[in-house]
Amino acid sequence: LGTSAPEAVRAFAAAVVGHDTGGALEAIDRAAREGEDLGAFARDVVELLRRALVLKAAPTAKLADLSHAEGNELRKLGEAASLDE
Repeated sequence: LGTSAPEAVRAFAAAVVGHDTGGALEAIDRAAREGEDLGAFARDVVELLRRALVLKAAPTAKLADLSHAEGNELRKLGEAASLDE
């Protein structure tokens, strides 16, 4: 991921995928209070969700810079998402 805190990005993405509006707003608020660059945060969220959806649509896809653990984490995130959303 880019320049924002990975745990904040993951928390926001999980909240969005889980339809948890309050959790998503809390993640953004926390990132802003901690001085995160919200532009970078948004780009990192989009990239994280893109990767999760690629792995959902093509479960055997290999994304070059992912460790096995990161791939599993993205697959888990993608499980909660619909490709139709």
